[in-house]
Amino acid sequence: MRGQAATEFIMTYGWAILAVMVSIGALAYFGVLNPSEYLPERCMMTSGFNCKEFAVRGADDLTLQLRFENKLGQSIRVESVNISVQGTIESESGCLPSPTVLKNDDISSFDCTIDGASPGIGKKVKLNIQMKYSPLQGTYNHTINGEIQTKVQS
Repeated sequence: MRGQAATEFIMTYGWAILAVMVSIGALAYFGVLNPSEYLPERCMMTSGFNCKEFAVRGADDLTLQLRFENKLGQSIRVESVNISVQGTIESESGCLPSPTVLKNDDISSFDCTIDGASPGIGKKVKLNIQMKYSPLQGTYNHTINGEIQTKVQS
C-alpha cells in the first residue's frame, strides 16, 4: 500500500514538474527568457584604462565610438586597436590608422567601423577590444583586452 502511494505521488508531481520544464524551455527557445536582454550596458577594460564614454551605432555597419583614459601612471604609445563582434565570424576591424601617444591621465577617443556586422538597431551586441601599446620609456609591447556590451543605436 505504501509503495503504491509513493508511486502515485511521484507520477502526479512528476508530470506537473515536466509540464513546467517544457513551458520554461519553450519560453527560452522563443526568446522570451533571454537574460542578455536584461543585462546592463557596460564597458570593461584592463586595469590602468578607464572607459569614459561609449556608443555603438548603425543599421548595416557597426560604428563604435569610444573614449578611454590612460591611468597607468606613465605615457604610452598606442600601436593598434582592434574590435571584433562576439558571436560572428570574421567581423574584425583595426581602428587606429597610426600610432598615437597618450600621456598619463589623457583621454583618447576613436571611431571604429565594422562592415556588415550589425545585428540591428535596438539589439544587444558584445564587442571585444584588443589594444597593443608600449610605454614611451620602454621597449616591450603590451596587449590589453576589454569588452563592451550595449544596444545598437541609430
